Amino acid sequence: MRPLRLTPDGYSARPKRRGDVDDPDVIRKARSAILWCHIATKYVADPVGDKPWRYALIPDDAIQPNATLDGLLGGFTKSADLELLGGLELTAG
Repeated sequence: MRPLRLTPDGYSARPKRRGDVDDPDVIRKARSAILWCHIATKYVADPVGDKPWRYALIPDDAIQPNATLDGLLGGFTKSADLELLGGLELTAG
C-alpha cells in the first residue's frame, strides 16, 4: 500500500498488514518517516504557522467500516521520541 498524504492537516498515513507492523524494515522506515515529519514541522511548518506534520502507521485490520479517520489517526499517530532525536543535530540553512 502507498502512503497517504492528507492535506491540509499534514498527515502521512501508512496502512500496513498487521503482521508486518513489527517487521524491522517497516520499523526502520516508520522511524525515518517520523523523523521527516519532525524536521518538516520544525523547519518548514512552524516558521510560517502551518499545521505540524504527523505520521501514522495503521494496521490494516484497524481499518473497518465503522472506523473514523480521526479515530485511526488518534490511535496510531507516532511522534519523534528522545531516542530518535538523540543523535540528530540540525541547523537551519
